[in-house]
Amino acid sequence: MITLDWTRPWSFVEELQTWLQWVETWTKGDGSHELEMTREEGRERLQYHLQHYTEPSADPLPANLTLSGTVLPLGQGTFTHNSAGIPIIVTCTKADLIDESNDMAAGTSGMGSMVKGKGGEWEERTDGVMQVLRTICLKYGASLFYTTTVPSTLQVLRQYALHALFMPPAPSPIPSGTEPQAPIRNIFPFAHKPNTLDRDCIVVPAGWDSWGKISVMREGFDAKLWGEAWERDLADDHSEGDGAKSLYATLVPDQGTKPPPLPPFNNPTPEQAFLAKNYDENAKKPDRDPRGAFRNPTDLTSASAGVVGPLGSSSFDLPTVERALTEMETGIDGVPAAGAPSDPSKRSSRNIAAPLVRPAGLAPVGTSAPTTGRGPGSPTSGGSASPPSGQASHEVLQSFFQSLLSSRDRTITPPSLRTTVPTKPNESSSGTQDGA
Repeated sequence: MITLDWTRPWSFVEELQTWLQWVETWTKGDGSHELEMTREEGRERLQYHLQHYTEPSADPLPANLTLSGTVLPLGQGTFTHNSAGIPIIVTCTKADLIDESNDMAAGTSGMGSMVKGKGGEWEERTDGVMQVLRTICLKYGASLFYTTTVPSTLQVLRQYALHALFMPPAPSPIPSGTEPQAPIRNIFPFAHKPNTLDRDCIVVPAGWDSWGKISVMREGFDAKLWGEAWERDLADDHSEGDGAKSLYATLVPDQGTKPPPLPPFNNPTPEQAFLAKNYDENAKKPDRDPRGAFRNPTDLTSASAGVVGPLGSSSFDLPTVERALTEMETGIDGVPAAGAPSDPSKRSSRNIAAPLVRPAGLAPVGTSAPTTGRGPGSPTSGGSASPPSGQASHEVLQSFFQSLLSSRDRTITPPSLRTTVPTKPNESSSGTQDGA
């Protein structure tokens, strides 16, 4: 059952083409042998129904009615499609709006919006729509019904739907010399006569209509022309004339609400291109370098742009060996370190000897370790000096580590709480003897 809406009459032909083509495609299936047999049985059943259709009568059929051997062929434009013989019912709903408010403004519902005032043009259009629908239904062996909100129209449609679903199969061929058999009765008979005059309850059963009956309804309608136009639309060939949709658009203009135009296409920048652009811009700004947080303010001017690379040498103010030796000799904040000589003359001699006995591998900052075969001692102004003995190197290392420990103690203990280490008796006695 294909349902059409009378509030949108301009879409009738387009919707019929969509659904009828889908039925044809669906019935083809996978082309198996069993499916082909079923299609052939369905076609024979519907063709037999169309050829033996009779209008319902109040008189009962004779009991001895048998099948006759002569069957009239189908008329022109009848059952040319629907090769599987699917019973199709085209139902036009809301038919009560055809004659309603014929002076409505354009764009509203109903057929009355197509014309201004009742008259010949209004009737021609409504009759023309019905003729087009009947011509299309005739090609597929389909029936046409109009329904309204009145329950009787829906009851008639229900009765015919059951009548079409339980259509009896076509009888087998009668061999020569045998008596014809009685036809198989439909368990759901349809007793309503065809009706093409009342626009709110049209009833056109399958097998009743023909090109002649369609043309009689309104002069000037060419059923053959519309049939050929329908074929051109299906074949998508408009070389010999317009299709059925184009002809129908001249009869019923499209007054539906047009969809709003689409917004302009937004073509965003690719992600990689966007990131590359921002990376180049940030690379040109030294203040955007994250390494600047670990540098001194004076080093920012000489920092090279970029976000990848090792940190600068001046990023951290870490203690060096040279600084530790200096603090060992001179003390922190002028306070001599533990184990450092208090005599200025001895401290000066220690300052001279300290560079000569620097441990191997501890080079001053800014210089590199010696690569020649010479010892780790630093050269003096008087030329090359002999390397220090093993005892002197041991004393220098002991003093270096002791100064580190004493520096840590001084940072923890305040100067006011620091106690003086008493001298040993032997040191005081030796000093007395020296003084004597």
